[in-house]
Parts: sequence; C-alpha cells; structure tokens
Amino acid sequence: MNLGKHSGLYSKVKSATMRAASLQAPDTLSLLGRLCLMTERFTAAVREFISENFLFRADAELDNDQSLLESGVIDSTGVLEVIAFLEQTYGISVADEEIIPENLDSINNMTRYLAAKLPAASA
Repeated sequence: MNLGKHSGLYSKVKSATMRAASLQAPDTLSLLGRLCLMTERFTAAVREFISENFLFRADAELDNDQSLLESGVIDSTGVLEVIAFLEQTYGISVADEEIIPENLDSINNMTRYLAAKLPAASA
C-alpha cells in the first residue's frame, strides 16, 4: 500500500495503537482470568455446601442449572440455610426482594448472584 505523504502518520498511528494494545491486553486478560477464577470458586463452594447439606445419597447427581426447589433438593427451610451460608461465607446481606428463583434456585443462579453482589471481588 502506497500512502505517500501520509506514510509517516500511518506509522505513528500504528505504533501508538500497538503500544496501547500491549498495555491493555495483560490487564484485560488478567481481569478476565480473575473473573473466571472467581466464578469457578463460587460455583465450587456453593456446590460443596449443597452436596454436604442436602444431598444424602452418594450417587446423587446435581447439574449446575438444575432447579433445587423443583427437584426437591431444598425446600423453603433449605433456602434459608443457603442464604445464611452465602451471607456468612461472603459477607453479604440478602435482601427480602432478592430471595427469588432467579438468584437462588440453582448453583449457576447463585454464582451469578454472588458475582453481581460482589463487584469489588471482580475488580
């Protein structure tokens, strides 16, 4: 490509763009890595709590998207136990209006809820 009199400008823009990309890429990757790690930790902790406290058969399987209420894994008292676990473990407060299936009815829902409640952990 022949840029003629603009080749110097093109080189400067390309160089600046490359420098900016090299500065931002590690930070972005680092942030994405921390988010993935945080999500994995939330999922593992919630899964462990559910397994230890509500699954009484050794062969019981639990999918991360499975409705804990509909499948009978937990009942209304179990929801309160889960809330207490989340509050004590993560130092959060679960408001009454947040006690909805979209936040607490599956392992994945709880993981998303925790990630949203703890934005400082993802920064």
